[in-house]
Amino acid sequence: FIDGVPVHQTERLQAEGIDLRALAQTVLEAFATMIFSHGFVHADPHPGNLSVELDKSAAHGFRLVLLDHGLYRELDEGFRRANCRLWQAMLVQDQAAVVRECHAMNMPDLAKLMPFMLINRPAGTSSALGSPADVSAEELARLKEELGISNLSLGDIGELADKL
Repeated sequence: FIDGVPVHQTERLQAEGIDLRALAQTVLEAFATMIFSHGFVHADPHPGNLSVELDKSAAHGFRLVLLDHGLYRELDEGFRRANCRLWQAMLVQDQAAVVRECHAMNMPDLAKLMPFMLINRPAGTSSALGSPADVSAEELARLKEELGISNLSLGDIGELADKL
């Protein structure tokens, strides 16, 4: 048994002296290390499966606890490496590399969608990360048309999930 505070109870965590930025960074690093370095994906990472153990002797005064280890997926080495290269290509906005890695991951049709979906930038954008996405209504409409989801609304999100 591990006595912890659910990660979504932010007011309680702050009252306990937990720095929420440090917690967010710890969560990011934990999942990035699992996926990009080790090729493991915790497939059920909702807030109920993340807890914070208060421990003043630990870095930042807490330890992150991941719960419910019943749903994991192990990425094969080729896919793991292609995924790393895909994320790198999206972050440096190298559209040719995004296309190449999407092909390597057997999802060529998603090369235009992946940057938009994962880093909130359309493929080929010149807007820098950390700045507001400069996506015109025309660009968004063109992207939706190219993906075959031009009439997509929140109620139709399953259609998009099926494409993924």
